[in-house]
Amino acid sequence: ALIRECDMEMVNKARIRDIAGLARLYGKDSLPVPRCMATWQDDVEFGQMRLTGCNPGTIKRCRKLPVEFRVEPEAVRKFLEGSSLDEAMKNDRIYIIDYRQLELVKVLGRFKLVAPIALFYVEKKAGRLMPIAIQLQFSSETKYPVFTPDDPYWTWQVAKMWFNVADAAHYFAITKIMQTNILGETLALAVHRNLHISHPLFQMVAPHIGYIFANNNFNFAFLMNGLNGWMDHVSVLGKHGVYSAI
Repeated sequence: ALIRECDMEMVNKARIRDIAGLARLYGKDSLPVPRCMATWQDDVEFGQMRLTGCNPGTIKRCRKLPVEFRVEPEAVRKFLEGSSLDEAMKNDRIYIIDYRQLELVKVLGRFKLVAPIALFYVEKKAGRLMPIAIQLQFSSETKYPVFTPDDPYWTWQVAKMWFNVADAAHYFAITKIMQTNILGETLALAVHRNLHISHPLFQMVAPHIGYIFANNNFNFAFLMNGLNGWMDHVSVLGKHGVYSAI
């Protein structure tokens, strides 16, 4: 329905070179304006995306910082409403998203993928999840910077953008393709081979696996390998990066 209502020819021909170009994609004759268009730069929105975005299952309570995550407790203390970092962790107010596994993903050519860690704090009164530190890269030999809301405005914005790039890559390759589609197809195949159509378990799972084979065929035959390299144009992973992540 969304595609029928939109001027998809305009969307497909659009050349997005900056944020203003992205904004021009939306309007009454094309795509609906997303709610976050006016707030995407806010830290509140960035934190909310971790809970209602594409990867809500990746955030975890933090009791101990990874050794490679070189955030200085004093650098984030001002964001903790008077608590120290250790106190905030003991009070279950510090949460972490760790995408270091993306460091193993091989991308080709012009593509660039970071493997970040982000730290979040849950406010005492408002209950909002707020970002307090982001580190984009890791190395035993190089000390990479840890970015905080105290950094210059656009430095902090770019750090959050790079984190979102990694978040989207993790979602598509790992959460969606590997953990949902591929594992789901394995379950569907086992159900069809081992359960009679009248078996109660078959009846329970049938609505959830009815289209998984067609969906996976579309993902791999059309999105991954078709459309003149569609994945290589719209994803930082590219086709080879997706396969590497899987």
